[in-house]
Amino acid sequence: MSVVILQRSTDPNGTAEARAKLQACIDDPFATVMVVNGEGPEIDTVIEVGSARASLDPLRRTVVWARDVDVLTAAQRADLAPGATVAAFIGLNDKVAVRLTQAKAQQKFWVEKAFTDAGG
Repeated sequence: MSVVILQRSTDPNGTAEARAKLQACIDDPFATVMVVNGEGPEIDTVIEVGSARASLDPLRRTVVWARDVDVLTAAQRADLAPGATVAAFIGLNDKVAVRLTQAKAQQKFWVEKAFTDAGG
């Protein structure tokens, strides 16, 4: 799987479908998940770097793009998108293992390290 793009909260049934897609990715017992929050040119770079690193091991690495963080529950927003975090890596134990700022999430080294540290 390369990049899973979540629906927006304004799409018909978008919130429910986005939450179901995200949960299905997290529930994969063999995959580490990189959740990218937001959109814009800077985030496009994060998505490009993340999907390139995920493609090195596509069965164990998934990138999920939450363009609209309003689809996340309050607890998910607090866990996956606190402060300056644009990318959170969920490990095989289904917990956030690493969070990256925009500057680090745009660099191959930090994204690869985060995938590896999270178990993928």
